[in-house]
Amino acid sequence: MDASTEISYTSVKAALDSLGDVRAGTKCTLIDLATVTSRLEEERYDDTLEGRILIRDQLLMEIVWLHLMQHLGTPARSLPDVASPSDAEALLQIALRHENDETHAWAALYYKYFARRGQALQKMSRHGMSYATFNRRVNLGYALLSRELLAIEATARRHESAQTEHSTADVTAAPRVSHTGHSTRNVFIVDAASMLGDDDTSRIAVIGREFVAHPRYSTLIGRSDALDNLLSRLHSPAAPHQLIIAITGLGGIGKTALAHELVEISLDRQQFRGVVWTSAKSEELEGGRVVTMARPPHLTFAALQNLIVTQLGLDHLRGLAPDQLERELRRTLRKSAYLIVVDNLETVDTSHELARNLHGLLGPAQRGIATRALLTSRERLLDVPYVFDYCLSGLDADASEAFIRSEAAERGAEALQQAPQALLHRIYDTTRGMPLAMKLIVSQFLAGIPVDTEIERLRNTTEEDLYRFLYLELWHKLNLSAQHVLVAAGTFSSAASRSMLQTVSRTSDAEFETAITSLVRMSLIDASAHLEAIHRRYDLHPLTRWFVNGPLRSQWERERE
Repeated sequence: MDASTEISYTSVKAALDSLGDVRAGTKCTLIDLATVTSRLEEERYDDTLEGRILIRDQLLMEIVWLHLMQHLGTPARSLPDVASPSDAEALLQIALRHENDETHAWAALYYKYFARRGQALQKMSRHGMSYATFNRRVNLGYALLSRELLAIEATARRHESAQTEHSTADVTAAPRVSHTGHSTRNVFIVDAASMLGDDDTSRIAVIGREFVAHPRYSTLIGRSDALDNLLSRLHSPAAPHQLIIAITGLGGIGKTALAHELVEISLDRQQFRGVVWTSAKSEELEGGRVVTMARPPHLTFAALQNLIVTQLGLDHLRGLAPDQLERELRRTLRKSAYLIVVDNLETVDTSHELARNLHGLLGPAQRGIATRALLTSRERLLDVPYVFDYCLSGLDADASEAFIRSEAAERGAEALQQAPQALLHRIYDTTRGMPLAMKLIVSQFLAGIPVDTEIERLRNTTEEDLYRFLYLELWHKLNLSAQHVLVAAGTFSSAASRSMLQTVSRTSDAEFETAITSLVRMSLIDASAHLEAIHRRYDLHPLTRWFVNGPLRSQWERERE
């Protein structure tokens, strides 16, 4: 298959964007496919640029329509003409009732490209789908469509080859659209892999995408620098000693959201053949209340290996002895590029051991980009040499303002959306750009608590569930010296030097160094980047300082009595 007809996310998007555009001429993509040629012969079209564009457009519409009908559980109907606005909107409304990303993706493609123009973006909010979410569903649709087109093309090329070798045989070259279920589609994917070779299988839609957690945001705000940095590391074949990337930082700072965006972008670009997503999260904060998971997960290395087998569909590896399973997984993960995501690693008792064992599964790729692991953790992994630790901080003032206005708009808090900049700056001063705390302010405003009142509640640590969710478990992990240093840091209104902290905490040099290492690793204290001890300063996030000076200090003093 030459470059002009390569089936990929990019070429499929380009083809849809140029539907019916004869003026595109030789820039049109996907018009030289064996599938298009066979359709021209079947329908006795003249082999012209216009004819190929017409066949290509028909083929794309067929695939989208038939898969949409399949996901809606509707018997396949004949292809409709371009839908009227009311019909297209009704179709989208029905599709959105299905809690399935693929259904939404096929509906979004149909709504964007095959409904009448002008319908795709204006009415999304009416059906609970934001502009950003709609675009993500369309992006998933491009990947799904490229997968199906690969399968159909492989079938057409196989028939074409058979006709060439056995010209007297009765071989039908008509392409088939798989719309009878996942088992049929998987057969086509295998066919495509055998026809196109290993180098082309990476363009098949990603295995395991259905296991990726649903995002809790519609638009990721203020993280472009972090995305650029981490995407370049994820997608680079270099740095084999850093196959694991850890996003670390305080709870509620946006680690999972950033990880999710990295995964979505990577999968949309088809950088990885498959993805594994698991979370070790034991509790969440929802609407100001801590919600404990019904069955807190217990993630061990053995459990992670079983998840990899399940989510990547490696059924032939089930039942193997542990040593043999590890060898086979290592071979699979080094043959092709996969992305393994572990969210909330800090809740795993043996987190460092799990990271070390996971690194043992990874290794240099046989070609191209290697399999990578992406972790999120409240505890930093600075002392693990084969992990790139990216510590995430809060949003800056401008991004925080944009975040609050966006959150308020999505949740119908119109007054907060139009709030004066001075009030939003007070929110930033209080939260220092922590998305979870800003979400809480919006939630409490909708519940009837004025913004200035909620700011004071945060400063006075009245929001006990928030502080318990963010800090209490980490506090209990600290040894006595580290607790002393943290409480001492809370007595200063700004950054303090080592000598100041040691004096107040009454710790020796050895105790202080051990304590500060733990506190920095748990993101409870921020250390400046100065090389010499005399210049280095140690500071607390505002919420950490209020927690330390409020209920934590009282509890700590009671425990000392």
